Amino acid sequence: MTAAAPVLDSAAYRRQARRLRHVFRHKPVDQYLSLKQLSERRDATYQQHSRPQGWRAVTRNASGQFADDVARQIEGKVLPYSKRLELLSAAEESGIGRFQANLIIAAVQHQTGRSEDVASASDAPATRLPLAPLLVFISVQAVIMLSLWALFM
Repeated sequence: MTAAAPVLDSAAYRRQARRLRHVFRHKPVDQYLSLKQLSERRDATYQQHSRPQGWRAVTRNASGQFADDVARQIEGKVLPYSKRLELLSAAEESGIGRFQANLIIAAVQHQTGRSEDVASASDAPATRLPLAPLLVFISVQAVIMLSLWALFM
């Protein structure tokens, strides 16, 4: 992939991302890497133009705090879109890039979904066989047996 000019305009950013998804649609690794580079270029450009005084590098503590914030905002297995936007804004203020913030959100959602699935599977009562399919099976067998009996009698 060739180096492109920095991207500030969100419409241009989305257009470039769509083009990369199309170009690398059959190469997921190349698609991931090109989208990551695009996102990093946009983050770097955005931070150069809007970086507040006293900007600091992202620390593990900031990422961990952001992950905790995401976990608190999840409702069931879903993070509402409005809360996602708020979290992405908070991440930018913390110095976490949009790409990294989206990865953290996805990881937390994935972990939340898995833990709920495990908990619900262990708490579920023993399943009972439904009665309706059994009755249908017995009825069909009875009709077959009556048909054979009528045929040979």
